[in-house]
Amino acid sequence: NVYPSSGDFTQTAVFRTYGTWWDKCVSSRQPFRRTPPSFHSQDYVELAFEEPVYPTAIHILETYHPGAVVKILACSANPYSQNTPAEVRWETIWSGEPTKVNSPQARQFSPCIKEINFPTNLIRLEINSSLLDYYIELDAVVLHGVKERPVLSLKTVIVNMNDLDEEDYEEKEACGMGSLNRQFNSTGLKEWTNNGYFDNLPYELIQLIISHLSLPDMCRLAQTCKRLHQHCCD
Repeated sequence: NVYPSSGDFTQTAVFRTYGTWWDKCVSSRQPFRRTPPSFHSQDYVELAFEEPVYPTAIHILETYHPGAVVKILACSANPYSQNTPAEVRWETIWSGEPTKVNSPQARQFSPCIKEINFPTNLIRLEINSSLLDYYIELDAVVLHGVKERPVLSLKTVIVNMNDLDEEDYEEKEACGMGSLNRQFNSTGLKEWTNNGYFDNLPYELIQLIISHLSLPDMCRLAQTCKRLHQHCCD
């Protein structure tokens, strides 16, 4: 009810800290030794929505000092379900570094999110406000999605592998992986080939292995089988 107005409103969600004083005060916690350099989260909020969907877009309405959202995760568990799931899975659908926007005015933050293979109605926003001069305030979060997993055309675009250059395909923005999807427009395959024990590996582990590949190598890997093709497109 606040956006697009900007300012310090009591109706918005306000996080507990800003700047670096939280880390420098006497009562601050010592950082974990095994915290990876890429981990920027300082605080978080979890948001439950009425219907589980396959997310297609997320709009975060930041009404004061925007730029502190560093990670968005989706959960496989339904918070309204009475049955305890056997496995709860959190998957990152977007991540970035903390930024400081020149103006404290309100904005709609709509990052390019990753497609996931399960519906969700529980979203977590992780926050890092170390670069901000005052508290970040959020008015609302809008989740767009579909109830059925999107299935695109199975037609594969022919790519000349000799034209691919590793330096030319470095990720320059949040949607950089869109270039791979444009070259291999095939997601949502329902059938998998038999890859032996490799099929028993968790989805996240396969994604981690593939993340170490350059884009040209990923394009070559996507041509080997349906399962790896799916993982490369994800």
